[in-house]
Amino acid sequence: MLLHIVKDPTSFVHLRTVQGVIYNTYQTACRAMGLLEKDYHWKNTLSEAAFCSSATSLRYLFVITVAFCQVTDSVTLWNKFHENMANDILIQRRRELVSDDVQYDQNIFDEALFELNNAVQLLSGKSMKDFAAGCRWRLPMPANTTNSNLTNSAEYIR
Repeated sequence: MLLHIVKDPTSFVHLRTVQGVIYNTYQTACRAMGLLEKDYHWKNTLSEAAFCSSATSLRYLFVITVAFCQVTDSVTLWNKFHENMANDILIQRRRELVSDDVQYDQNIFDEALFELNNAVQLLSGKSMKDFAAGCRWRLPMPANTTNSNLTNSAEYIR
């Protein structure tokens, strides 16, 4: 796309330069030039689903959106909706420990990431690792890889 827009590029760095600022990726340069859509419609879709759907349904919608639509920033979507996508895990943990004092923590979010990977495998036959190779997935890595649920999947990216 940049080759069609940037006049007489002299280098790859020149392609990533917008108004004197050198961007790290071509995608961020495109975004700075206003060539890519923002993810507002995906945020709105997930916001509506978070209001009226289960965490499991929201995870599936997130996977479909990131894997098969033109999402430009999956990390921002994850950061905005990770609590909604991990809500069922929090509730389950509270029931297991018979305590309403349990709050969201990194273990809960790691488990939600593991569940996202399961959804990716179910819907596409691929893992998040496969999508990461194509630069479609940019999600945080689980902080706690010692959790047995997280290490049971050889396909999960580390």
